[in-house]
Amino acid sequence: MEKPMLALCLFRDQLAHIKPIEQALNGKVDFVYDNDWNEEKIRELLPDIVIGINEYHLDMIKCYQTAKELGIPTLTIQDGILEWRFMFENDLYKGNETGVPMHHPIIADKYACIGLLMAHHIAQLGNAQKVEITGMPKLDDIGNHKIEQKPKPKLLKKILIITSSKPWFDDEQKITLLQSLHDLKSFFDKNTQYEPNWRITKGLELELGVSTSFNKKETAEIKDQINECDAVITTTSTTIIESMLLGKPVATLDYFNRPVLTPTVWNIRQKSDIKTTLDSIQSNDGNKNWMQEDIKNQLIRTDKPASLVVADLIVSMIDFRKNNLKTEFPMNMTNWDYFLNGSFENPEKASLYINREVFNSTEINWLQVRLARAERENEAMRKQLNKRTFGHIAITAYSKLKKLAKKK
Repeated sequence: MEKPMLALCLFRDQLAHIKPIEQALNGKVDFVYDNDWNEEKIRELLPDIVIGINEYHLDMIKCYQTAKELGIPTLTIQDGILEWRFMFENDLYKGNETGVPMHHPIIADKYACIGLLMAHHIAQLGNAQKVEITGMPKLDDIGNHKIEQKPKPKLLKKILIITSSKPWFDDEQKITLLQSLHDLKSFFDKNTQYEPNWRITKGLELELGVSTSFNKKETAEIKDQINECDAVITTTSTTIIESMLLGKPVATLDYFNRPVLTPTVWNIRQKSDIKTTLDSIQSNDGNKNWMQEDIKNQLIRTDKPASLVVADLIVSMIDFRKNNLKTEFPMNMTNWDYFLNGSFENPEKASLYINREVFNSTEINWLQVRLARAERENEAMRKQLNKRTFGHIAITAYSKLKKLAKKK
């Protein structure tokens, strides 16, 4: 009997993104989960592939680097939609300040993208060789439905209002978000024919004076709530795709006036948009319903279960690397007919992050010198931080008390 291939999965949470893939492979690949993200684990196990979910963390990058040195392919799975504020105004990813530019570049050999539009955006950051359009395994169980088209649509009544898990990234954004929610609440207070269901996060329900139906950040819970409503109003999040897959009209609540990376047909960008948007949804306009379907097909691949697509990609990557040790992985290994075969340019980081000296230098020696010192300082800070943990303080105090007791 042929020995199963081995996949080392660098996951500390978000297992809903990887478990469907493991099930789809049905024993053809053994999955080992590592939440320590230690590169020595890779040297010890010598897996056939390393799979991750987030390229922000330094430990993850070190693991990918070790895998590359050993000739082991690496794959990152996209865990959510693209949103401008998250990519460019989140302290983690502010490339023009102290953050790490998101997706610029992708570190893994391949990046499993949710859909065509996001793959296009990510490819434009110098990753055309790496993006693969796979769909989202986590959402396989939702299905794929269209808005029900009726000559006389039923009265729009139940409205689900959702905020993302990270609805703001600074105090000014919180104020803007709260204003949009207060405008919604004021509208629903006056228009009692609607039944709003507030699935809002981060204590916003307390400031708004409503109760929230948010309990857990789980697809099953939100799926049930979307199914029970007539329409969804949400801040920019994966809920947009979930609503579209469940055949519900979805409007984005967005007072921020930022570039749109994940579009919707209906948008509420100011107070006066609330009534016109709900009226438009109520009209059950076939053209707009078609447009939502078209947008959905750009946002997420749905021609087959994503878990099967990623499973096939994993096997293909393993087979390719065994037979081509030093060759770059080819484009479009998933053989998707609608892959965007355009020309991709990789913008120079210096033109985007003009305030960062590190991105404006092309002198390798200077960069290596700076990196060596940064790594040393980082390690020193880690040791210092460890000394501040409760366990370390308790052990130190105990040792001192023990010495004093001996002296007495």
